[in-house]
Amino acid sequence: MKNKHPKQFLITTAVASFLLYGCESNVTTHGTQLNDNALAQITPGKTRIIEAEALFGPPSVEGAFD
Repeated sequence: MKNKHPKQFLITTAVASFLLYGCESNVTTHGTQLNDNALAQITPGKTRIIEAEALFGPPSVEGAFD
């Protein structure tokens, strides 16, 4: 069976493809991923900053406020 409107079919297929491509989810990860074992070694109120920096490294950004 021969398609009577091949140009229209091509355009419709292209538009449908672009619309479906827009529904694709994009997952991006920013910053450093913390190791669960190292994170378990941190105790709020007891672990000093220098110990945390030894485990995770220095912060990439420091705020204007302490």
